[in-house]
Order: sequence, then C-alpha cells, then structure tokens
Amino acid sequence: MFIHVDVKGVDLSFRPSSRLFPLTAEKLLLSRVKGTQRRESLTAAIEEDRLSDLHPFFTQTSLSAEDRRARAAIHPSFMGGEYLPDFEEGELEVARLSLKSVTADVISVRLRRTEDGFVYRIVDEYMDQYPNGLLDEPTTIVVDQPLTMKDFGAFVVQVSRMDYWCDPESYDTEEEAQDFVVATSEFYPEFGAYIAEAISLNYPKDPVYEDEEYDDEY
Repeated sequence: MFIHVDVKGVDLSFRPSSRLFPLTAEKLLLSRVKGTQRRESLTAAIEEDRLSDLHPFFTQTSLSAEDRRARAAIHPSFMGGEYLPDFEEGELEVARLSLKSVTADVISVRLRRTEDGFVYRIVDEYMDQYPNGLLDEPTTIVVDQPLTMKDFGAFVVQVSRMDYWCDPESYDTEEEAQDFVVATSEFYPEFGAYIAEAISLNYPKDPVYEDEEYDDEY
C-alpha cells in the first residue's frame, strides 16, 4: 500500500490502541484547534494549569474570516493552521507537520472512526484552491485498525510530498531541510523522530547543482 522508508531507531511496530476515544477533555480540545499559535498558547495553559484563565478565543476550533485577517495583520506566521479545512463529525487531528514557510503552512493528519473502520485523512491549507491542496493522492484511506508507525509514517511521507523538502534546489543542506519541518503527534510518540530520519535518508548526500555541472563543462 505504501512506499516504506527504512527508518532506524524508531519502533515501527507501534500501533495506537483502538480505543482512541473517549479522550481527556484537554487532549480532545488540542486535537481540534486548527491554529498553530493558538495551540501553543493552549498547550502552555494546560501545562501550567491555567486553562480556565485562557480567553475563549484560543479554544475555538476555527476562527472567523475577520479574526483570521486580524491575526495575519499582526504577523503572517499567525495564519499557520487557521486555513485548514473544518473537521468532519467525530474527526480529530492525530499528527501535524508545521512548515516554516512565510505563512507557517500546516499539513494536518486527521482520524475518525466509522462503521467501515478507521478513516485517516491528510489535509493542508490549500484544499479550497485545488482538489487535493498541494498533496499527492491518496489523501484518505480506510483501515480496519489504527496504522502502525511504519504504515502511518509511510502514508504521511507519501502524501505530503517530502521529496520537495529534500530537494537541494530548495534547501542547500540537510540541516535546512530538517529545520523547515516540525512534526508532532500526541498519538504516535515517535512521529517527529520518524520524519527527521526520513528526511535524513532522502536528502542527497552529495547533491549536484546545475551551476556546478555548467562549470565542469567549461
């Protein structure tokens, strides 16, 4: 089904429990707030036991168009995650790729349980412009049980077009490519390590640049 990456140092057999639901109130709240900056504020409030003091603005799943424009006026990075598609009924976010682009674009991995099984769906912030946003198909799969780390990581890598992050024409060094992506998950604890290792394996060790080829010819 997937093109697997030979990732070392990660428990590829790990599989989340089928009892993903119900969740604690805090975990459910975090899994459904779209904006990255607001999620960070929410996480800090939960860790410091001051969630009740936090303004309701930070706990909204989605912002209004007016609020999104106001956030963007403060800084473009405040747009990160706010333009993701709305959640479907019963759906939550199980992992996120936060990209260090100007507008802090986000790729969100969602999961919901139905009569047919577990539905994994990957979305980005450009779904309203293109059928699959900037992602590769298939962006949605249905499985009988939660994916193992091996299949989950391969699914995310395949759909999120990691080859772009590993292109020396885009990022001069592997370190730059690594720094561009922040991978997090409350359900797959080693997801960040998996993505980091996958980038390391896929980034060319001795990249050849067009200008270097040109110099060799003359």
